[in-house]
Amino acid sequence: MNLKKFITKGYLIESTTSKEELAKLMRVVERDIREATERCHGIDWKFAIAYNAALQLASIVIRASGYRASTKVGHHWVTFTILPDLLGDEFVEIAHYFNDCRVKRNTSE
Repeated sequence: MNLKKFITKGYLIESTTSKEELAKLMRVVERDIREATERCHGIDWKFAIAYNAALQLASIVIRASGYRASTKVGHHWVTFTILPDLLGDEFVEIAHYFNDCRVKRNTSE
């Protein structure tokens, strides 16, 4: 699926952002990485927290590109799947990896 189809289907909505919003999201990423690597001891929690950091990083890409993922069911899928359209084909593999993580997260929860 390409960017135009994501917009047409309502998965992405045009939306402006601010430096403050992006900085806030980045602080969440930094906190989650710190928690997952330094403080959290359970492997399941480490995975969940690291997953959230990846989701927030992908959200930063979307927000900085002038969009936001809709709140429809599947917004995590959209957030990871759209990365190659926004960042280039070299992100196809990492987008697939993050989607695999999304499926594992859903299974574990």
